[in-house]
Amino acid sequence: MLLFKGVGLTYNSYRPLVTFLISIVPPLSSQSSKYCSTTKEKIKRIIFINKEKMTSSNNEHAYLYADPPIRCDDVKRMFATPQYPGQPVSTIMETTTTLKPQEAVVNSGGGVVQDQFSLYIASEEDANTQSSIPTAFHVKDYFKNLSTILYGKCLIYGQHLSSTQKLMLKYFTYTTPGLVMVADLQNSAVGRGQNMWTSPQGCLVFSFKCRESDGSKLPFLQYVSGLALVKAVDSICPKMKEPVRLKWPNDVYCGGKKIGGILCQSNYFGGSFDVVIGIGINVTNSEPSTCLDAQASQTGLFTRELVLARFMKEFESLYLTFTQNGFKPMQQDYLRAWMHSGQIVKLESQNITVRVEGLADNGYLLARECNANGHVGATSYELHPDGTSFDINQLTLKKKEPIQ
Repeated sequence: MLLFKGVGLTYNSYRPLVTFLISIVPPLSSQSSKYCSTTKEKIKRIIFINKEKMTSSNNEHAYLYADPPIRCDDVKRMFATPQYPGQPVSTIMETTTTLKPQEAVVNSGGGVVQDQFSLYIASEEDANTQSSIPTAFHVKDYFKNLSTILYGKCLIYGQHLSSTQKLMLKYFTYTTPGLVMVADLQNSAVGRGQNMWTSPQGCLVFSFKCRESDGSKLPFLQYVSGLALVKAVDSICPKMKEPVRLKWPNDVYCGGKKIGGILCQSNYFGGSFDVVIGIGINVTNSEPSTCLDAQASQTGLFTRELVLARFMKEFESLYLTFTQNGFKPMQQDYLRAWMHSGQIVKLESQNITVRVEGLADNGYLLARECNANGHVGATSYELHPDGTSFDINQLTLKKKEPIQ
């Protein structure tokens, strides 16, 4: 390991050296042959891990995998073509490109670029090496389970990234819908209200792109995503110990504990909203709460690769219905999956008790005034997520908006 640390070698410059090191370790016996094979795999993993750590936090990079494969020129056209002057875009490289992270990057105007995101078009060798790392997201397994037309067919993978959501919003705005970015670990993940968090090993964290021309539909995208996640889990394990439930507006619960969340953010350009949907879900990490694997009828059913592949399938199907017919066709399925139907809630500031009825036509929470026994009256309230604190344990909503 010390051979590769601190010497300033790029991946392609030390690949011949590692190949040579592997070749000069001949097997002496069946036992030593097994040892040498293990040593070779460890050296290959050193290559991949050091390649992942070559850039600084302000100069991140990841790998693009696609099924079917995409040529470099098409990648640049689809994912690195600026739509307006000064728009940040990723730097597209093939894995044969020698990366020199120590050197300053100079833009066309002669100024030094303070940060950049380099996107490598992954080779078959990269996929094989990456698949040999036990803690890595195994791209080959993901594509083997993927059955979509568009969504998830292009996947950006990075072992350690700051935030898939931030990177997608900054470097992949107005790019082709369906692109997904996944990381093993994030150190600056972002949640609703700009809450920052660090993802643990075993948590599936990803962000993906979609587009919407009708602004009134934007609030529903988090509901479509939540329902897709519930359906994906159900397709893998129909009999969970406890069902996956949706807490309004964007949390995912199982076994009475939060296991995930959904964040939708968008930019408006050229007559449509460019949307990035970010999701984090505990798959095999039982800390800090619980996870899908722990709540399954048997362990080992859930992997990050399978959950993401099934989610993309379910989302693509639901999103097609959503764009053509709106949210109504799937609203009852959503309400069956959420935690709030018939829930009695006290509006603290107004000292009014209401019962949750469903969703308003604009996508926000709909509640009706009721008495202590839950019998509803005529007054309805529209409850917005922004500025509203929904405490599921104390059943308290701190803000309300009467519907006239």
